Amino acid sequence: MGEGDVMAPPGGVRNLTDKLANARVTHWDLSLGGATRNPHYAWVRENTSLVARVRAFLAE
Repeated sequence: MGEGDVMAPPGGVRNLTDKLANARVTHWDLSLGGATRNPHYAWVRENTSLVARVRAFLAE
């Protein structure tokens, strides 16, 4: 879920993850640094912030 992502609005994402009753769910807002692409898919090519976030999460 990222800023401006109309394909995954925060309410829709939360409704989906609320169904994962037995899972620990962590929500992140991913900043893509002014991506001009559709934010729903931009993370594929502009993944630096996502990779750093995942590495930090796994290191916890």
